[in-house]
Amino acid sequence: MRRFREIITQSCALKMGEQGQIFAHELEAYMQGEEQRDDITVLGFRL
Repeated sequence: MRRFREIITQSCALKMGEQGQIFAHELEAYMQGEEQRDDITVLGFRL
């Protein structure tokens, strides 16, 4: 959970598309080539 918060904090000033790319890249790195077993949902919104 801590790493997830760090990613959010570091990418919050970026555009939504760029944030999505960062999250996808970080997830891929975390999974280390393993197949995804669970559903993952991340919602973003702009105020």
